[in-house]
Amino acid sequence: MILPKLPSKDQLDVKLTNYPVLNSVLSLILYEWVFRLVFFGGLLFVPVLFLFVFKVWRATPADFQPVVKISGLDLIQARSLRRTALKQAVEGRFEAAFQSWRVAVANNPGDPELIRGCLRHLMQGGDARKYAQIVMGYSSWLLRLSKTNIADLELAAKLFEVYRLNDMVVSTLSPLESRLTPPLSAAYLKALFNRGEISHFASQWERLQKSGTKISDPEIDVYHAAYVAGWGPHREAAEARTRIEQAKQDPSPALRATAHRLQLKISEQLVQAEMYEQSLAYLKDQRLDTLSDQVGFWQLLAMTGQKAQALQLLQSHVQPPASGEEAVVLAKAHFNLGFFDEAREVLKRYAPEFTDSEAVWLSYANLLMQQKRWDELFQVAVQLRHEAHPLRDRLAGYSHYLQGVAEAHRGRSDEARAAFKKLVHATIRNKLWELSAAEMMERLGFSDIAQELLLDIQKEVPATPEYWILLAKTAYETKDANLLVTAMSSAYKLRPNDYMVMNNYAAALLSTRERPEQALQLTARVLQRTPNLAAMKINHCLALLQNEKLSEAEAVLKTLNPDELREQDLTYFHFAAFELNLNQRQYEGARKHGEKIALQYLLPTERQWLDKARQEIANQAAATTQKS
Repeated sequence: MILPKLPSKDQLDVKLTNYPVLNSVLSLILYEWVFRLVFFGGLLFVPVLFLFVFKVWRATPADFQPVVKISGLDLIQARSLRRTALKQAVEGRFEAAFQSWRVAVANNPGDPELIRGCLRHLMQGGDARKYAQIVMGYSSWLLRLSKTNIADLELAAKLFEVYRLNDMVVSTLSPLESRLTPPLSAAYLKALFNRGEISHFASQWERLQKSGTKISDPEIDVYHAAYVAGWGPHREAAEARTRIEQAKQDPSPALRATAHRLQLKISEQLVQAEMYEQSLAYLKDQRLDTLSDQVGFWQLLAMTGQKAQALQLLQSHVQPPASGEEAVVLAKAHFNLGFFDEAREVLKRYAPEFTDSEAVWLSYANLLMQQKRWDELFQVAVQLRHEAHPLRDRLAGYSHYLQGVAEAHRGRSDEARAAFKKLVHATIRNKLWELSAAEMMERLGFSDIAQELLLDIQKEVPATPEYWILLAKTAYETKDANLLVTAMSSAYKLRPNDYMVMNNYAAALLSTRERPEQALQLTARVLQRTPNLAAMKINHCLALLQNEKLSEAEAVLKTLNPDELREQDLTYFHFAAFELNLNQRQYEGARKHGEKIALQYLLPTERQWLDKARQEIANQAAATTQKS
């Protein structure tokens, strides 16, 4: 193609005589190269400047919400800060490198590589109080960006393990537990054990053994040894304890620390305060102890009759919780030692600090309901649905339930009904706590909504002991003895070697006076594993009484000091003493013990038996008076 020849400047002047301005501009563009360069450069500068300064570039994937847009300047700064962070890390300037990574991510939050770089850097840290929130936030964001790919999942799980964020490990991995890689399986097992979900740990371990999954993590064998030592068959416990002692002397400092930390769990289970204190002292010397470790010791002291020392340690502690999980542990310690208002204040104080901790908000709400603080409960419900709350989507249904409970108790029935209806239609559901919610709605008079919720739950009821254990807890709280027996019977069939399930099943049978022979077999097995725990001794005593073994029951009862018992255990101590004295026809002793029974802890079947027994004593007294 031949381009037409450019006209001369004079020819252009003749053609554009009537357009002097246009003639001048075209002449400059066509015949002055300097002006031409400036003119077209200016035209390009405006869009380039717009793209460089304004946030118009999409940084997140096409189907990702929310959309994140960045500018060209953000992109350049993020890359520059990444190089700076890597250099600072090499120089050993951990905090400076972390701040560089953090600003880099802020400049381009849609770049997974920047987030991975920051998280890998935090792997070298360990200050849970300072960095745990960042770890949780960045990990969750990365998993969303990368659609939970395995490499990022393993990175997040390892970080959660380093920062002892067991709740995060379990909540992240539990939906995927049937298809976890060996490293993820190891992290999941550890988190389950650390959270006290021992039965779940055992079932998951058994599943992995059957599938032939090989886990190379050396700590996993020590975790399993800890399980056998504290919860496994009695005949294997001695060998497992030897394995724990060997791990305490291992050349690896990390494995030694793990062994001592596991010893805390074993000592809690077997009520061994001295062994617990020894391992806690080791962890303190290594500056590896946590607030949860200290709280465990206080509670163990209280259980073994050293409540005064436990109170002294509680009141003198200064270490704040490093995570939402620890905040809940601290609140429970206050509650169990009788400081109910302080327990609530702990949760109220730390819930805003650990906003993305589901455990904190659930515990806080449950405590408010227990203490009948309905206005505060309403405020928590509204707070959970705030647009900036990190748990807004996950706990939206729960927040409607809390609002409904608060409104019902404030006498606003229509508002309560509207809130409960929203729970049924919530996007994200939790079938386990919804079971308790249905029971509560039934008690509050919203049986139609409760029925709708229960029918929906039954479609997806899992064949797991956790479901039946929760159902049993609900039955106990609602004082439904028959439902309690049914639920614990189902849980026992699924976990026949879990001593907690055995103990609770025995207690359910004893409450209804059903199958006393089986109850005695269960309490005897439980007592063999935990011979020093008062609650287990009382259950065994009640089983002996129902099997008419009075001398054995009296011997067990004499090993207990009422002054060292918790209020609920004390009630059942007097309940057992009442029955013993009644069977021995020592009616005055029975009457004295009966006066000390707190009826709020008894199930209806137990109250009915007590009323009948008291009437028997009254009849005997009347008969004696007539004879005299």
